Amino acid sequence: VQDCNIEMVENYKKDKKKLKGVIIELEQKLEDFKNNTELDQRKKLMEVLDIKANEAKNLGDELAIDYRVLIDKKLEKSYTKKYNEVRSRNEACRKALLNAKDALETQIVRAEALKKPKSRAENIEEDAKTKHLDNINGLSKMDTQLSNIEKKGIETSATAGKTVLKMREQRDVILAAVYDTEAVSYTHLRAHETEADLVCRLLLEKK
Repeated sequence: VQDCNIEMVENYKKDKKKLKGVIIELEQKLEDFKNNTELDQRKKLMEVLDIKANEAKNLGDELAIDYRVLIDKKLEKSYTKKYNEVRSRNEACRKALLNAKDALETQIVRAEALKKPKSRAENIEEDAKTKHLDNINGLSKMDTQLSNIEKKGIETSATAGKTVLKMREQRDVILAAVYDTEAVSYTHLRAHETEADLVCRLLLEKK
């Protein structure tokens, strides 16, 4: 009986040692996955992680059987704490692996979306957004120039007056293009305006 008990304890220790070694490898590979953002490398790491996780699961099942035998023989008291610790680490690795798989799946979906060619409508909309946002920035610069002219008192001269008038006409054309466009909504433009754009818009709305 004594020899049988010794054999059961030795089997338990041997399986626990194997599981602990696999867990250490899993933890290291999970850390490598976390620190490596390159998609192809992450895919390769996930292949290794799946193999190790499956190995850890099988060893965990074997260890649970060994521990149950120790309980039946009332020999578990000296091993309960260590058993719970290794089982908790194994469960933590399992959860971390699920999170890593979710992260990889999200990264793959994003990469595929970037590869997908844009439709003609999407390209037109993007060009319109860029154009009109540039127009807003142009308005801001134009009004800054107008303000500088007025501050210097140059606007009283005939030449400067014509320049200001022409600038205002150009400004009005740009403003009409910005607010009449269908590709970019007024709400969208308002959401992207800078502090300078806000000042410019308020000045324009007063005129």
